[in-house]
Amino acid sequence: MNENLVKDKLVKEIDLFFDSRDFSKAEKIILGSLSSFPKEILLWNKLAISQYNLHKYEESLDSFKKAYELGDNSAKLFNNIGTSLLALDRIHEALEYFLKSISCDQKFDVGYFNVANIYREIKDYQKAYNHFKTACSINPKNKIYQNNLGLVCRLLKKEKEAIEAFQRALFIDNNYSFALGNMGFIYHQRGEMEKAKDYLEKASKFDAENPIYKNILGTIYKKLDMDNQAVESFEQAIFLLENAKNNNKKIDERLYRGIKTNLGNYYLSDGDFYTGLKLLEEGTGYYNIGNFKKNTGKVILPNPVKINSKNEPHFIGMWELNNDDLCQNIINLFEKRNDRHGQGEIGGAIKLDKKDTIDISIDIFELFSESEFSIINPYINFISNCYMQYCEDWPFLERFKNVRIGRFNLQKYHVGQHFSQIHSERMRLNESLRLFAFMTYLNDVDSGGETTFNHYGIKIKPKKGITLIWPAEWTHAHAGLAVESGEKYIATGWIEMH
Repeated sequence: MNENLVKDKLVKEIDLFFDSRDFSKAEKIILGSLSSFPKEILLWNKLAISQYNLHKYEESLDSFKKAYELGDNSAKLFNNIGTSLLALDRIHEALEYFLKSISCDQKFDVGYFNVANIYREIKDYQKAYNHFKTACSINPKNKIYQNNLGLVCRLLKKEKEAIEAFQRALFIDNNYSFALGNMGFIYHQRGEMEKAKDYLEKASKFDAENPIYKNILGTIYKKLDMDNQAVESFEQAIFLLENAKNNNKKIDERLYRGIKTNLGNYYLSDGDFYTGLKLLEEGTGYYNIGNFKKNTGKVILPNPVKINSKNEPHFIGMWELNNDDLCQNIINLFEKRNDRHGQGEIGGAIKLDKKDTIDISIDIFELFSESEFSIINPYINFISNCYMQYCEDWPFLERFKNVRIGRFNLQKYHVGQHFSQIHSERMRLNESLRLFAFMTYLNDVDSGGETTFNHYGIKIKPKKGITLIWPAEWTHAHAGLAVESGEKYIATGWIEMH
């Protein structure tokens, strides 16, 4: 039989197995044929695709590279090599090949899309934005491209452009759950809960197995006083993740813990402290100051700094964190992780007229994992030392047992921003466990940004390392003055008694 006819018959047979997704048989046939056609580029490419679909990523990479050695230098091949490298977690090598693919063919939209995804992964959001824009301009009818463009627009604080991209994705497919969910998330961040609910309910309808939608819906229902629906939504999200875990599927541990934290906070606000605290322990986690004290042994406690005030006693403790590197590292981490940025909330609602800030919430379990947030661990140790020194000044506090620190926040204020509302740290039922608040200024502020304690006529100027602890009661109502020049970064949270 003519050699070309044999090849054609072989390729048709392989394509049948590709159509039925029987890649194991396709691989077997191709391997058996390569002895007869060792330089056939098409066979090496099909072998590589079969191996990739069988999760044999190293073999797939070798086969794609063999096709390259034989003369295939197409954009598609470079993209396929990049995809195999990505499956092997060789992300920077993958980026090189994806860049080669768009260098070969400047109209190769898939290549631009893959380059953009890697830039987003390594948090170079501007480059990700540029490449997503190019992919969308080449192929404007691809809903996935539009949705991903919207995501990176959101990270770059281009909210209007993000909404437009998500709307284009929905124009292409009005049942596209990812775009529906992202629209819902934007309205949730804006505090427009009814609109957020409508979008998230649609997203959850078309992707009923997605726990993220259930979790955000639970938060929205809670804010809309739809208590039964909130609990049901949180519990459904936990069930979905636990079911995946039981089936040996990898789950997002932070998402799982976050949902337990949200459900725990619901029970606290409903007065069920036993269930709430149990869920919070399994969720965000807690730092036990008593255990820290036992495990540390004898420590040198920080010296308090006197606050000048005519009103004594004012029960506000102040210390200096003499660790500029730690302060700067926390600021750098805040800026790096802008994917975690959120607008400041009061009582679960965004009210920029009262609290205008950018926040990152930090879970305690993150400090003791391999995550980059573990660099903050020494800061919580310092807060524990400050509290122990505070207890020496006020020995009655030794009667409070099981004193803990839970989820806390990093915050940034631009010029004109501040927490203008006079408030105390214990104003709702779910806040009743709070004994004290703590706060550290992470940088010097050029002008403005002071913290004022209204009942005592005390005004604290932001200075790097200055740390405060004060009672959570109404007696210590306080507010933040607007930043007039520069930026203001703080770390802040609560010391609780369980």
